[in-house]
Amino acid sequence: MKCLVNFITRRNNGNISRKPKEIDADSIRIGRATDQEIFLNDLRIAYQHAEIILLDDAYFIKSHAVSGIKVANAITSSVLLLPGVVVQIGNHELKVIEHPDYDLAVDIEQVSTSDTQNETLKLESKLDLNHTKLNKRQLSWIGFAIIFILFFVFPLASSLFQPVKDIAKAVAIIPSDAAWKSGSIASVHHFFKNDCRTCHTDAFRQVKDSACSSCHKDTQQHAADELMVDKNVNNIACQGCHKEHNGADGMLMDSSNHFCRDCHSHLQASLGTKTDLLDVSDFGSDHPEFRPSILSSKSGKEIIS
Repeated sequence: MKCLVNFITRRNNGNISRKPKEIDADSIRIGRATDQEIFLNDLRIAYQHAEIILLDDAYFIKSHAVSGIKVANAITSSVLLLPGVVVQIGNHELKVIEHPDYDLAVDIEQVSTSDTQNETLKLESKLDLNHTKLNKRQLSWIGFAIIFILFFVFPLASSLFQPVKDIAKAVAIIPSDAAWKSGSIASVHHFFKNDCRTCHTDAFRQVKDSACSSCHKDTQQHAADELMVDKNVNNIACQGCHKEHNGADGMLMDSSNHFCRDCHSHLQASLGTKTDLLDVSDFGSDHPEFRPSILSSKSGKEIIS
């Protein structure tokens, strides 16, 4: 048989292009395999999906695939090819047309691309919050409200009202003011570890020196003013040197570099007088060699310390 196959492509601008192909064969095979006379690149189509044959002076298309072919949305295994008949194979349509120079002529067009089907599937599917009764803003506000109530309102109420604190302790899922702890306190303070107000007398404010001195009444000044060039050393806040919430085994004395460096990195400038002590900017990497200090007692005897 002598057959004309027109491959039709519709452009975005509305134009239609035709790519003709002449086939002269006893039968015409249609499928996804590259050796088929009519090659259709579609995963829905079998390698040897269908075949056009001549039978009793009439042309038929016969399906070799289990999925068959469609005519008028009905699946069938074969159909007589008359002018105007439209056969669907996968997502391609084969339409029989009349042509005086050929025994058989057909137009083949891809009617639904994979991209179009994917877009349709996305539109029909509910894959994000926009297709539900909730949205991102609502969920954000709900999450914020839960966190605000659990970790601000309840701890604040338990710090101000003893009954609320008792309820928070009784119900494990309700956080009390303990939720605000930045770490365990030193072991020497464990006798009041569950009473935050012992030190934190005012909510959301720095611990006052009076809170420390109320327990440490007998603690004297750490240095005699007459021996200190900087007379303001005893006016430093308690927590300027003593840091809490560093763990049960943590030191109450600040041992970080900056504690020493604040004064010892520029001794002459901070003291306002000449000194034999050397500046230290870092205890680990910029500390001068240790030197013995020789003191003289009133009797004139030298003491090395």
